[in-house]
Amino acid sequence: MIIGDSILAVLLFALGGYVYGTAASWPDYSRLSVLGPEMGPKLLGIAFIIAGVLLLLQVANRAFIKKVNADGENYVQKDIANAKAKFAYLKEHWKGVIALIALPVMMWIYATVLPTVGFEICTLVFLFVALLICQERRWYILLGVPVGMTVVIYLLFRLLLNVPLPLLFL
Repeated sequence: MIIGDSILAVLLFALGGYVYGTAASWPDYSRLSVLGPEMGPKLLGIAFIIAGVLLLLQVANRAFIKKVNADGENYVQKDIANAKAKFAYLKEHWKGVIALIALPVMMWIYATVLPTVGFEICTLVFLFVALLICQERRWYILLGVPVGMTVVIYLLFRLLLNVPLPLLFL
């Protein structure tokens, strides 16, 4: 866990710095009230930075001071062996990795083209392709789920909640 924890610690530290820096650039509302709108994000940024530093200290303790666990195994060597096993697993299950990458990309494309193409077509195509990526091959599922979900989402948001959707046909 040393490698993963190190990466997570650096990401937490960087995210905390970004969140704090962004909140610090907001206008100062302290004269209007004791706590301005930037206080929450600043505290969150500080919490991320503290969590990252504590995690990095824990990793350093395991890697450089303690070095072995209760069974006498070296933490670094055990972590390298675990990483190799996980990479072998990912090579064997590469389709899941593709889906893990493709689905967020598809969500971004969906959000980008939604105002232009319209809710109906975007949702039908997105759900159909998402099911294909997730290894669904039964034709009635590939057709029924996108159509059914599009109708349910339309009825829920447009008719029940009165949320405007960028429609093309309905």
